[in-house]
Amino acid sequence: MAGEPKTKNKGGRPSKFDEIIKNNIELIKKYYRFGLTDKQVADLLGIAEKTLNNYKSDEHFLQSLKKEKLFADIEVINSLYKRAIGYEYDEVFQEGVPTRDKNGNEKMAIKTIKKTRKQIAPDPVAIIYWLRNRQGWKDKIAEGYDNEKETIPEFDKMTDAELDKYIKENK
Repeated sequence: MAGEPKTKNKGGRPSKFDEIIKNNIELIKKYYRFGLTDKQVADLLGIAEKTLNNYKSDEHFLQSLKKEKLFADIEVINSLYKRAIGYEYDEVFQEGVPTRDKNGNEKMAIKTIKKTRKQIAPDPVAIIYWLRNRQGWKDKIAEGYDNEKETIPEFDKMTDAELDKYIKENK
């Protein structure tokens, strides 16, 4: 009709957000909960990582992803914490025992043989990671120590007299 303003065409291909994201949202949430990266998720969805990042402009979608990533991070933090302080668990040994059902058919029944309480000692590496990341802990370097001045002599090029002198000076 004459006189009506024309709507401007934005150009470009229509978004496949509904087709790719909304139809697979529960699966995408699981991917992030299991700790997959954006690149891995994009590959599984058959899209480019940049496209996935563009879809994150949808605030609801972005918040869903952040929530799922947080669950994965919490699991890792809990595991690191357990490794740092040590923990106990039950180790169960089971064995298959052949038995017969009412009709005389042979089948396997699982029998618990032994249950043992195991202890895992605190892990020093996990403790260091925890302290560095949560407490801002840093390794100390001895004052006055200059690593660049310290050199290792070439023992194979020393005479016997030079070796004896070096040993006496560095006891």
